[in-house]
Amino acid sequence: MNLYKVFLIVLMTSTFAVLGCGDSGQSASEVCNGCQVEALRGECERVFNLCVESGDAGTHEDCAAAGLFACGVL
Repeated sequence: MNLYKVFLIVLMTSTFAVLGCGDSGQSASEVCNGCQVEALRGECERVFNLCVESGDAGTHEDCAAAGLFACGVL
């Protein structure tokens, strides 16, 4: 396993700890507070909301990860 994969696992674990893995009550704005580039925050919220609304895209945590990925956190 290379160092990149280890780093990615640690980053995702940390993100879920911050988000409160299993807490489905978070809104898009709460999830996207972690965006480091403010200009991409809207993209994070858009991706998160589309994921949650589709219902078949995965769990709330999957949608949070997708939103954070869209703004460059993951």
